[in-house]
Amino acid sequence: PAPTAEGQHAPTGFASAQQQASAQQGEEEGATTGSGSIGQAISDLSAFVQGGLGIKPPPAFDIKTLDEHEITVTDDGEIEMALDPEAAKQLREVAFELYYMDEGEDVMLALGTDIDFNVDEQGCTYRDNFQGTWAAIGDHYLYLDVAHSDEDTTRYHVPVKIDGKRHYLDIIYDYGQQKYLLLGAREHLEGGAADKILRHLRPGDELTTLMPAATITGDDELREIEFETFRLGEGFAVEDYDTGDGTFLFRYRMTDLKGNKAYSKFGSFEIKDGNITTDLASLTPRARRALIAALARSRALRPHA
Repeated sequence: PAPTAEGQHAPTGFASAQQQASAQQGEEEGATTGSGSIGQAISDLSAFVQGGLGIKPPPAFDIKTLDEHEITVTDDGEIEMALDPEAAKQLREVAFELYYMDEGEDVMLALGTDIDFNVDEQGCTYRDNFQGTWAAIGDHYLYLDVAHSDEDTTRYHVPVKIDGKRHYLDIIYDYGQQKYLLLGAREHLEGGAADKILRHLRPGDELTTLMPAATITGDDELREIEFETFRLGEGFAVEDYDTGDGTFLFRYRMTDLKGNKAYSKFGSFEIKDGNITTDLASLTPRARRALIAALARSRALRPHA
């Protein structure tokens, strides 16, 4: 926009400097230009903006249009999801979910959510960064639930039992230090909230990890189970630990500004002898249908929700 005589900028598409001068002259001559009411003024302004400028309100965004969003596998074996720029602007968060699958044992185990992936500068194209590892204390894997993330850290809530009582571990991954920091644990209160008091863990504390699990072909939904029980040893820490061989399912989870969610299609990682093979459809059709049905029957995969 061009500067006015006073050095300020007049917004493009609104009154020009000449129009402002003309209006000012009318006021000096005693002209009456008031609209009579606030409601009428708003109506006049709306008609001017939408009619005079041809601007129409944008259509409401429906995140369900992103459900079952297509994914591809790159030449480097990464699971890629490309979003339309306008749709990407409507999202508050993109994360991924990871599941362990064993069709032979007919079991599905939810490992949780994370945001460890690569994204382009426009925030539209996502590529996984799965390295065949997952967060664990020793070799005891944890269910990760992303609670907050910024440029420096990602914070996780991790459901466990400590000496038989339900708690949430408060864990931060520090990108500068490139390591997890176990801050402590908060007791689970009635109603699903976490206690404000942070308990520091000590060697000898008994932990039981909790994870959602279900059969693949059955009619059951994902239910939280007690996965492993162990005692903390000296120098315990949270670290990324090799998952070992197996089949892992991966999908992106998109959350809009209102908290509504949509999910991409599934990709899979097959790990054998430490080598990772990425695919889009390693499950049998029957297992895939059963998996989607189980997830649909289940509540959100946040154990404390």
